[in-house]
Amino acid sequence: MNRSSSLESSILQTLRQQEQERTMGLPGWNIEVRLAKRDHRSFTLPVVRIKGWTKKHSEAPHIKAIVVDLKEQTFQVKTHTRQTRELLPPMPLTLNEILLDAVLFSIKTEEVQSAIDRMSAASGTPAPVIVLADRRHSPSTDWFAEAREWIVAHYGVSYLASSPRPIRADRAGDFVLLPGRPALTPKKMKKELDQVCWRVYSRIWERALTSQMTGAQVQRMNLEVVAGAGGRYLLHRQGEELLERGYLQALSLQKPGRSTAFLSKDHPLFQSGEELTLVEVLAQRRSEETNHAVSAIELYRSRAGLAPVSAVDFRLALSRLQAEGYLDHDESGIRLNDYGRQTAERLINDRAVQEDEADCPLCGKSLKLVQGPFGPFWGCSDFPRCRFTRSVHLKISCPLPGCGGWVVERQGKSGRRFYGCSRYPECTFISWEKPTDLLCPVCQRTMLVEKADDNGGVVLYCSTCRSSRPRNATGDS
Repeated sequence: MNRSSSLESSILQTLRQQEQERTMGLPGWNIEVRLAKRDHRSFTLPVVRIKGWTKKHSEAPHIKAIVVDLKEQTFQVKTHTRQTRELLPPMPLTLNEILLDAVLFSIKTEEVQSAIDRMSAASGTPAPVIVLADRRHSPSTDWFAEAREWIVAHYGVSYLASSPRPIRADRAGDFVLLPGRPALTPKKMKKELDQVCWRVYSRIWERALTSQMTGAQVQRMNLEVVAGAGGRYLLHRQGEELLERGYLQALSLQKPGRSTAFLSKDHPLFQSGEELTLVEVLAQRRSEETNHAVSAIELYRSRAGLAPVSAVDFRLALSRLQAEGYLDHDESGIRLNDYGRQTAERLINDRAVQEDEADCPLCGKSLKLVQGPFGPFWGCSDFPRCRFTRSVHLKISCPLPGCGGWVVERQGKSGRRFYGCSRYPECTFISWEKPTDLLCPVCQRTMLVEKADDNGGVVLYCSTCRSSRPRNATGDS
């Protein structure tokens, strides 16, 4: 999905993960086992698989027999992994970015532009919002000093980036948006600005200040335990825990304290084959009447590392996803349909690959972006001792069936841009239009591409059924 639909992308992935977690385990029943490691507090794991399980076992007498059998078993750790990753703070908003995201404000694009114009031209020194020209101007040293002083005063020195992070627009003709003075918080400006200006200013202020803060740290944990002959019972749980809040501390919509982790960071690592002590076994009939969509926003907020979101923005995003054919709505609530489920799985797979591509697979050193004669590519930072290279893909799978490659942007000898496959020459996919990861909702056969229309705008186009739709459709067009 494009930048303006990053919220929808995250929601699709969260709803799919919720579906997967809900379907794990035994149909109709939740069987949980409370275990403990010596000298440590106990924890609960659900039984997600029983070898030989059939539908008849869902009857209460069979469940009671399983509970009795579990109490006689020895529980051993199969796998336990922890992975810590850093979430880097976002850079300040640019003019193009905030106009693309205007729909998330429930404000028309022209109203956002008008608010920025009025604030940047406001009387006083300095104005509430400063617009910086692309690649020619950067904030003054006084601005950085005031921002860093404010962060230390309100959050402490541990939340301050080690050095000022440079701020410049990446694209020619674009502008970076900053508050005139970091000390002018949204709370102080609320009485000075009208509602539209204040909402725009709040986002600009938060993004600008957080760009000068430390990153957040998230720990992802996974634990599998087996019991019974041949590993008849499999217990499994995974989750994420926020170790260091970093820049998330300054985001007003990010609620602290919630975590999907089942183990504290203070727990030691379990060793494969290690025996655990049984505390109790609990069995409860699962209610299938639960409206899972009601708790979707709370689930989203509890996932460490996801962008903060208000209830209003979340409902608007759900409405857009439903209008664009990703969700169905019935008496039981909102849920993913087949089209939305397929798109969510592609996004989850793309994210997993992206997280694995930060380091060189040959020597382990970090990769850096290099500009070549036919476009950018990733090269090892230890060059020339290591000559590993990788194409810069767009986080979009190659649309050719069975390929498994990724769409990459290339540049021909004439300078014209086109799109190919990272597995070239094994795969000969080529497109002059930028592919997307969205399946056409009309014919359900071809992935959509971005194409210029007669008015100079960009639409999503299907080459099979020749249907088109606005790139940032909200269901109104």
